Amino acid sequence: KIFAALPKNTKLRDPAPETLKFASEAFASMPLEQLKNVFLFRELYGTPDDSNPEYFQVLFGFLQRQKGGPKERPDRQERCTEAVEDTFGMELDAELIPILFPKFPSDRMEKVAERVRASIVSGLEKNTWLSQTAKAEAIRKVSKADLMLVQPKREIDWHFLPVMTYDVTKPLTNQKRALQAQIDRELREVKSKRNRREWSMSPLTVNAYYSPTNNQFVLPLGILQFPVFDPKMSDVENLGAIGVIVGHELGHGIDDSGSKYDHQGRVRNWKTAEDKKDFDARAQKFVDLFNGYGHNGELTLGENIGDHEGVTFAFDAAFPDASKAKPEDVQKFFTA
Repeated sequence: KIFAALPKNTKLRDPAPETLKFASEAFASMPLEQLKNVFLFRELYGTPDDSNPEYFQVLFGFLQRQKGGPKERPDRQERCTEAVEDTFGMELDAELIPILFPKFPSDRMEKVAERVRASIVSGLEKNTWLSQTAKAEAIRKVSKADLMLVQPKREIDWHFLPVMTYDVTKPLTNQKRALQAQIDRELREVKSKRNRREWSMSPLTVNAYYSPTNNQFVLPLGILQFPVFDPKMSDVENLGAIGVIVGHELGHGIDDSGSKYDHQGRVRNWKTAEDKKDFDARAQKFVDLFNGYGHNGELTLGENIGDHEGVTFAFDAAFPDASKAKPEDVQKFFTA
């Protein structure tokens, strides 16, 4: 029924073929009663305390012992708050932002981000070891990266759930209605032109990320608070704080992983074999350095490179001519 609602030319990705194969074989061979039991368990998995406290205690103890779950569960008020936030994160943030951040200087944050972007492009233009084709691709990718900063600009980008009536006496029914609304919306969107500027993270979330498949950097309002960003701080200090994060995330777009995607987010490796060989040789120095500190340099390589890029590009944005930088300003940058 779900697949029937998809356009015939829709491509489906199967990230775990072994799991799908096992499930298909199980559905074909398991007795109907067993399948019903599995389905019932999955349906009730998250709500047994409301219907069967004895069963819930057994499940809670199992998760605590085997999966490192908490020894004590949050009280009902906290659980209810979390449930509402999980379901209506966008809607809540749209109401709260004008109250919590009535005069947030979005334009200043955007200028900081653009200064870091310009610094990355300038650094790439001066690069001496990338091939000319790779250099051009890297510059185009950074220049075309979509910076989604602070909060959604259009109502359609908020990705609100449709307006519905909920019953305060039927929490489980409310959850099912909200989930079904999300599923219906996703099925409709598959048939529509993709909105690349749609936010998948509510803007009061304390986080930031780069999406290689969209060539998109998302920096929500939630993280833009002291000490990461402060309108009262100087540009140098903000570049030393949030600017480093901007450089780190945009840098992911041109590292060993990001270079597998082009400026439109399509899977296309734009580094030559020689570029990759040179990159790997330089990256090995990071591996060796962090191995010496007791880390697994291979495991942390991507983030270590990102941190190096973040500091380098943010510093260059703050001090285009380092020879003229005042020592006190440099100190502010590194202590921000």
